Amino acid sequence: MGTRFKKYSLVILFGFSHLVIIGQENRPFISHQAGQCFLQLKRNPLPKPQAIGANQTVDQAMPFALITSPNSFLEFLPVQDTPDTLIRLGRSTALELQPKGSYALIKGSALFLNREKRNWHILSGNSQFKFSGTGTWLMETTTLGFKLILLEGQLSYHDRDAQTQKTVQAGELVLITGEEGAISQSINVELPTLLATSRLINLFPTPLPSESRLISAAQVQAMRTQVRYDAFIGGVSEDRKLRIWSRSSKNSESSSPSSD
Repeated sequence: MGTRFKKYSLVILFGFSHLVIIGQENRPFISHQAGQCFLQLKRNPLPKPQAIGANQTVDQAMPFALITSPNSFLEFLPVQDTPDTLIRLGRSTALELQPKGSYALIKGSALFLNREKRNWHILSGNSQFKFSGTGTWLMETTTLGFKLILLEGQLSYHDRDAQTQKTVQAGELVLITGEEGAISQSINVELPTLLATSRLINLFPTPLPSESRLISAAQVQAMRTQVRYDAFIGGVSEDRKLRIWSRSSKNSESSSPSSD
């Protein structure tokens, strides 16, 4: 997209990272806001960003963007009064809402909750991911595409190399890169630690509607997994990186910086 969004104290470049969700267009409802959050209309000429707050319905014609500044968080319902789909934005995140239910994740990280099975198509400037399913997952933009951690539920996708249908299970992290959407081998992350430390889960006044399923997924993983992993996301580590390592190993692996 390459559209540039500018605010006086906060400049966010809308690069080439897109999240597209097939769905019905509706007025989003801001259910929670912490810190400075803004609505940026995509018009020509580009108007000044507007501050937004909780309990506000966005009555603007799409496209427009929801933006969080550093140390700010936002939660909204894409369809007002319908909590079946809920989106939370982490710190320094920009999400553009487009007509016909499409979204463009410009920068940062987000939590998605979807209680009814549907098809999803996630794009970035150099990658894409088409899948279907239901559940709760975290995603974050990277320089090569994006990464996704499924917290509960199941996501199905078509493996082009193997020409088979595969799934992402709860407690798995995958990296998506390349124009064809190459999906890495899944990495197990420790759900109990992740659920306890993620700001996108814990720094909101109300629990997620999927809380009971998140707890069940963590309990099942704890019983099945013999090798334990820690995963920190949402600015937990001091260097603001997502870290994954086995407790039995002193070596750690870091991926791209986390932006929430």
